[in-house]
Amino acid sequence: MLEDIKCARELSVDGFALGALTSESQLDTKALKTLLDASRDLEVTMHMAFDQIPKAAQPSAIQWLKENGVTRLLTRAGTPETALDLRLKRYAELVQLADGQLDILAGGGISVANRDQFLAIPGLEQVHGTRVVF
Repeated sequence: MLEDIKCARELSVDGFALGALTSESQLDTKALKTLLDASRDLEVTMHMAFDQIPKAAQPSAIQWLKENGVTRLLTRAGTPETALDLRLKRYAELVQLADGQLDILAGGGISVANRDQFLAIPGLEQVHGTRVVF
């Protein structure tokens, strides 16, 4: 990943997605700190590895991401099998936890048919998906 960051800098990209977890499905803060130090001045998105962190540990993970300069969090807010209404509720919770210091980027299963439901959540302004067309 450090080599990818170096290449990204050489290509003058604005940012990229990264993530690292321990074998216990917690943020690997040591590895992430190394990556974030290497990516200073670039926008960094924590990718969907976040979804592997147990729900009870996600608030502290979000706090760490905020304190360490991560720009946004790409998350499914559940598993692919999680009902849409439960995911929407979880996104609202994640936006509150982010407290305007970290953008929540909704991803996974978002389409033209349902994107407006996600964007109706106060504070959730970004969606990511392969079938999202505006």
